[in-house]
Amino acid sequence: MTQITLHDAATADALKSQGQESVARNAENFVAIMRTAARQISEESGFVTVENLRHLADSLGLQPHHCNAYGAIFMGKHWRIIGRKKSAVPSSHSREIKIWEWVA
Repeated sequence: MTQITLHDAATADALKSQGQESVARNAENFVAIMRTAARQISEESGFVTVENLRHLADSLGLQPHHCNAYGAIFMGKHWRIIGRKKSAVPSSHSREIKIWEWVA
């Protein structure tokens, strides 16, 4: 078995950021619309999750080019994780999702 090192974790973080930035560039319009909606939801209710945004996108007939575009919505210094919960979407198999707050 190979031991994972802190260097590997730093590389993994860098690759994650590169991937998110690439997806965000390729889905600029979707991410911009959903980021505005996420901020509004957070300001009104105190928090927002990706599930809120998936429901909204469905109701608006919006589909990202890639499912990772949802993760790109919460990139930036104004988003803070305030909790976690199990997803209520059956196809997500109860995976853990983050609860986000917009911080001005």
